[in-house]
Amino acid sequence: MILRQVPPLTPGYFVILVLSLCVFIPTACRQQPATRMTETTPLLSLPLENDIQTLDPAQLSDPFTSRVVWQIYEGLVGLDVDGRPVPLLAESWTPSDDRRVWTFRLRSGVYFHESEVFGPGSKSRTVRAEDVRYSYLRFAKGFGSFVFSGLVEGLDDFVAGRTTSVSGFVAANDREFQVRLAHPDPAFIHRITSPYLCIMPREAVERNPDSFGRSVAVGTGPFRLATRTDTTVALEPNPTYWGRRPNKLIRVAFRVEKNPQIRMAQIEQGAYGLGVLPVAFQSRFLAQGRLRQEWETRFNLYRARTFNVHYLGIDTKRVPNVLLRRAIAMAVNKRAIVDGLLGGSARIANELVPPDLQGFEAPGSLPFDVAAARRELTRSGYRGKKLLLLVSDAPSHEAVAELLQAHLGEVGIGVELQRVDLNTLISRLFSTNRPDLFLVFSEWVFSAPELILESYRSTRVPNPNLTGYSNRKVDDLITQALAATDRGAINRLCQEAARLASSEAPLVPLYHLDSVFLVDRRYTGFSVNGHQYWDLSSVQVAGN
Repeated sequence: MILRQVPPLTPGYFVILVLSLCVFIPTACRQQPATRMTETTPLLSLPLENDIQTLDPAQLSDPFTSRVVWQIYEGLVGLDVDGRPVPLLAESWTPSDDRRVWTFRLRSGVYFHESEVFGPGSKSRTVRAEDVRYSYLRFAKGFGSFVFSGLVEGLDDFVAGRTTSVSGFVAANDREFQVRLAHPDPAFIHRITSPYLCIMPREAVERNPDSFGRSVAVGTGPFRLATRTDTTVALEPNPTYWGRRPNKLIRVAFRVEKNPQIRMAQIEQGAYGLGVLPVAFQSRFLAQGRLRQEWETRFNLYRARTFNVHYLGIDTKRVPNVLLRRAIAMAVNKRAIVDGLLGGSARIANELVPPDLQGFEAPGSLPFDVAAARRELTRSGYRGKKLLLLVSDAPSHEAVAELLQAHLGEVGIGVELQRVDLNTLISRLFSTNRPDLFLVFSEWVFSAPELILESYRSTRVPNPNLTGYSNRKVDDLITQALAATDRGAINRLCQEAARLASSEAPLVPLYHLDSVFLVDRRYTGFSVNGHQYWDLSSVQVAGN
């Protein structure tokens, strides 16, 4: 694999760590589509916990704004609620026998949203394979480079500026798009299931570059942009949408509401149709994981289990002693974190891979065992030097870090906490000023365990391998898994790689956090898939 062409701060396999890499702050702006739904069309209002970032998919890195953007745009392939790839703009795909050429057949008759970007007299046009090639080239210059780096033919030369195009992205004709790889990749389809890799028309981007992502957003999704300001985005149903839609269409309005107390009060009062229930407020609404009786007539509870993991990373260059790392891992009481701090809204993580992804069963990680941790610590020769734990302002992370500090202190490992904002944490991890320990979380954009476990490959330092971990046997096992085609064999190779890596503790998987939603009982049909895609097009409103 070739990684030197990937910019140091490219998002990597963990989307959530790039929340603040985009510094664009939108100014008030509007887009007026050619036609508009009436005000009698049902309206679903939703809160956003952070500022609205760019609506340009190729520049997007904020998971909060993603909820908006993914209603407007679509990719070739999606993911159903059970984690299986499903056709979107590509009605089918076919790999070559050697898994080096993947051919996608586009749906016919799929139109972009009506917009003035298509010029006078042309409200829209159909999606063509050239649109896919153009969009993938835009992703290759930014977010998508880590998805395709070292894999797609000619991509690394393109990223390095040695070529002006990627030979591996081919628009064979209007309805056939090919991806040609430098080596076989049976898991390629699982690389592109994330909604991030969506399709846009060249006209929207290039007719007025300053407007695209601000006042202009043109895709093929079930909703199109109606209006936008600094703090709101209004969407209306796409009247020419190719896909399934409910009988009753809805309008959608997103509004920035950073203050969680105000946000939850607005949900209680019915101003918002649904919203994420923060951990800090769960005791008010939940008892033993269920809605309290007083709320049952007002709300439904919806739990989404997405492809995420929160973990304690250990810089293996700054902490090279395997015995010390093992002591750290065995000192952590994950149950106390999940049941105590998080109120049962998470599952204990035994591995980076979410449970049951493609049938993968994680081998047991190093167990919580204070006595064993102390024995390993004694054997390590640790002399009491405090380790620096870097923690950001991500939800619940400061409280988790304080508990980790107490757990490690109980076995005799001194820890100094340093609290920084998320931008600073990201910068530090990709600099020479790295901490000994760091608390991060990942929302995986891939949907197969062998791709996630590349976080242990030495060829993937520093991204997604944040810890600098290196083990030749682990590298070989993951390489074999990436080349295999039988899912049973792939999972066995992944399990052995995970077992070996876990025994050397380059990191400590802590928990997989559930997304818990309060949904007003007036709304039905809401769902979320593993990539945190909110399916709003299936929402229906009672009485309409």
